[in-house]
Amino acid sequence: MVKFKYLYLILISFVFVITGCIDSPETVSTNADNIFVGLIQDSKPASIKNLQGIYVSWLDYTAHLRFEASDSDINEIISQGYQITAWSEISTHFVDLSDNYQDPFDPAWQPEAIVEKECYVRDGQTCQPTECTMSYLVIDRKTGTVYYYTFSI
Repeated sequence: MVKFKYLYLILISFVFVITGCIDSPETVSTNADNIFVGLIQDSKPASIKNLQGIYVSWLDYTAHLRFEASDSDINEIISQGYQITAWSEISTHFVDLSDNYQDPFDPAWQPEAIVEKECYVRDGQTCQPTECTMSYLVIDRKTGTVYYYTFSI
């Protein structure tokens, strides 16, 4: 089911390009609700608030989301194949977005500022010769804040 979500998002990106709906080859979306439903879960839990994000696509895609959620909803997301990892293993994926496209995050995107980070990588996602998709989470349990980053090439 998840593969179809990725395929759907990539297909929509190409439709925008082919039909001339955008001025550049990249498709950029800041509709965080659609990004969440397309990449994380089939529906957005009621506890999700302050949802912000950006999705950029052209031949590959990247997506960044930040939101607050209840512990139970955070645990539900983690249960979808995420395994704990060290911040040092994933920190390069959570870079400052201020120089990239449009930065929809207010306050600024700063997962590195979390004092006690829980970090996760989605288990079972490996890079093949023709495709690579990886997803990561950084969680601040004190505030219920979740940073999500995924990419596919």
